[in-house]
Amino acid sequence: ELLFDDHLPLRISLHPRSHHWVLEAFVWDAAPLDAALRRALVAALLYINAAVRDGRALVCSLDGADRVVVISRWHEDGAAQAPQLDWLDYSLRQARRIGGVCAAIALQEAPPYGAPGSWA
Repeated sequence: ELLFDDHLPLRISLHPRSHHWVLEAFVWDAAPLDAALRRALVAALLYINAAVRDGRALVCSLDGADRVVVISRWHEDGAAQAPQLDWLDYSLRQARRIGGVCAAIALQEAPPYGAPGSWA
């Protein structure tokens, strides 16, 4: 597990049955949202999932605790297209942007990751 300067909670692991690296960034706590804002958030996440560019493996989801999770994967066969550090940089930038989208939908100023109201 990693924690960056902006306190974005992040886990990177090797998939147990393949050579894929999996990144999970926990960007927002959706549990306190009322029904209308939650529906808007879910719709936005689905639009983001549909718009992922360049065939990159990036998915936005809600976990069992209603946290917005950005999941990204990298396979060593794709290293010629996107080296590992480029993948990590892209994934982190997208996770931070998606956290900003969540803050806008929740009609709140985005708190630092890990602060009350973000995901912790």
